Amino acid sequence: MLRRVRGLLRRLSTVRYDSRFFTEGWFKNWAELAPVLLSMLTLEQTWRAYLDYGCGPGVMIDPMNDRGFRYIGCDVSPQPRQLYLQRFGKYPDRYVASLEEVAGQRFDVLVMFDVLEHLRNEEVTHLLQQARGIPEVLANISREPGIPGHINIQSDASWIEFFRSEGWSFDEAHTKKLRHLYLTLRPAGPDLWHRNLFLFRRRVSEAREPTA
Repeated sequence: MLRRVRGLLRRLSTVRYDSRFFTEGWFKNWAELAPVLLSMLTLEQTWRAYLDYGCGPGVMIDPMNDRGFRYIGCDVSPQPRQLYLQRFGKYPDRYVASLEEVAGQRFDVLVMFDVLEHLRNEEVTHLLQQARGIPEVLANISREPGIPGHINIQSDASWIEFFRSEGWSFDEAHTKKLRHLYLTLRPAGPDLWHRNLFLFRRRVSEAREPTA
């Protein structure tokens, strides 16, 4: 009971996405994750242009652009961009502060790693509306309660139904492929990415062409 109360208080408290959130432990874990994510992000041959929403310090911006992909990171909080510039920073023009900055640009996939659990459903709806024209979503959605900022904890079925209601189909076959790849490359990982990865595809009837 006490653990649940503490978890609720953490979720209700204001979270600052700065160096107190992105700790040295966070950077260490993502440094280990980066080569695994690189393999997953390049698995689909049709993906050449990526929009990484909620990218935080932008761990994947440099390695993906180094390999010739167009990989744009976006985070609305100013502190993560400063951490990107301090820690990495090879492509400052590939880090934007809002989706308005990339409006009309073409992307093959919207990437969201550990983002959706930080947003309310209505915020996710708004995000998906802003990202119309992007045909696929690759997301890792944590379902671990009690972590600062985790305000939206849902089951697999609930997230799949939510995306369905927004005009997206769950690609179960490719999701299983990505989860298996992650587990193969990081079998002793301390997290649950092999259970929390999802690939959604916009239904053809819902797709809209970008403006440019």
